[in-house]
Amino acid sequence: MVMRLYEDMIAGRISEQNFNTILEKTQTEQTELKTRVSEGRKRLSDEVQLANDAKQWVEAIQEYANITELNAATLNRLIKEISAVLLLLINLLVFGITQYNQKKSREFTEMQLLLQKESDSAEYYKMLLSQNENRSILIHDIKKHLQSIKLLNEKGESEKIDAYILQLMDASDLKETARICSTICTRMT
Repeated sequence: MVMRLYEDMIAGRISEQNFNTILEKTQTEQTELKTRVSEGRKRLSDEVQLANDAKQWVEAIQEYANITELNAATLNRLIKEISAVLLLLINLLVFGITQYNQKKSREFTEMQLLLQKESDSAEYYKMLLSQNENRSILIHDIKKHLQSIKLLNEKGESEKIDAYILQLMDASDLKETARICSTICTRMT
């Protein structure tokens, strides 16, 4: 498949970027499949071992099926066989509980990450809305100031225009507006 993709890229049927994307996806899938095969082999090996252990236990316990007399040696061997099976069952139970806890822990961590991502996205969206609102206010204020200057200019009152511009430059609102404008312009670039 990779060779066909490479040939398609060389022939110009797909772009190099698409080739790299598909190749990366294929390699990731191949790695995942190798991991799954390895896990499957281990599970199979564990199950075969469990079946062998069960078979050995059944064979060992069968000698106690037709006991006519129970002495200390026979009782001790029987207890030993039963305790081995109980230990095996306890180990399997502990293993199952551990696997379940790990799975739930992973799911919990993934859920926390998703919640954090959603929270970050909401915060970013709020910031964008605030910036957009500030920008709209700034544009509105600038238009009003320019209209005022235009009217003064049409009346030929250049002294009032100079005074108006000086008043605007000294106004604290304009300084804050200029700071916001600078911040918005910096983030846009």
